[in-house]
Order: sequence, then C-alpha cells, then structure tokens
Amino acid sequence: MHAGGSGGTSAAGHPAVGSGEAGQAGEAGGGNEAGDASGAAGTGDAGTNNTPTSTTPLECDLDGGCASNCTGETVSCEVESFASACEFELFHDTPATVTCGRTATVGIANCGACGSVAVEVYYDGSHCWQGIPDCQGPLSFGKFFDPHAPLP
Repeated sequence: MHAGGSGGTSAAGHPAVGSGEAGQAGEAGGGNEAGDASGAAGTGDAGTNNTPTSTTPLECDLDGGCASNCTGETVSCEVESFASACEFELFHDTPATVTCGRTATVGIANCGACGSVAVEVYYDGSHCWQGIPDCQGPLSFGKFFDPHAPLP
C-alpha cells in the first residue's frame, strides 16, 4: 500500500498495487496516485492518456503488481514485438478483445523454451499489456510486459 492511500482490488480480484507513486510531501498525488502522508486525496484525470509515461512500469505481475483503473470497458489489444520472443513474433499485430481488469488469449505458441503456452493480453484501463504468464521461466512466469495503447 502506498503512503496515504488505501489498498483495493482490480476487477480481476487482484490487489490494486503499483498504480502510482505516493505524492511528494506537501502535495496530493495525481490521478491514480496516493495522496501525501497527510492523507490528502489524489486528484487528476486518472490516466486518460494512453501513452506510457516514465512512471509506467515496464512489467506487471497479475498476482499483485498489475494495477487497474477499470469502469468495465472492453477494448481491442494487439500483440507487439517484444524482446525478440518468438511467442510475441508469432502473433505480432494480432488483436484480441479484452475487458478491463481481465486477460484474453490471443493464441497458443509452441516455438521457444516455454513449450506450448498461451500468448495473452491484459488491459488495465489505460494500457494493453502482453505476456506468456504460464511460461515457467523466471523472467516470464505470471508477468505481463510492454505497456501500449489499445487499438482505436
């Protein structure tokens, strides 16, 4: 839990953590950030800009590190090339419809060290994420990567 904020859960039932940094002393947090140590509430647009910012993490873990700001919307997310992983290359530019706070399977890849695994997308209310969370490798297991804007 961030300073001055309170915990919660995403629509997928996962803890809503990592959604922003705590506000600096003497100022409230913006958007989905926690307020300062005095408990001031955050204000702002809560992430209406779909371009990842320098505060957007590069990966998230559905077991506690994928924050979401959902209102039940459904969007189309596509898989992008990422880290030369054959699983993402196989489904590059393939779209999938996903509801905020949930995952959707784009397809099954059987090309790399992970064996046969689902390539999935996740939407957090601002960004699409992609992953091979069932891969048993320590760099991929349970994780999603490459935050990017949903399709228009």
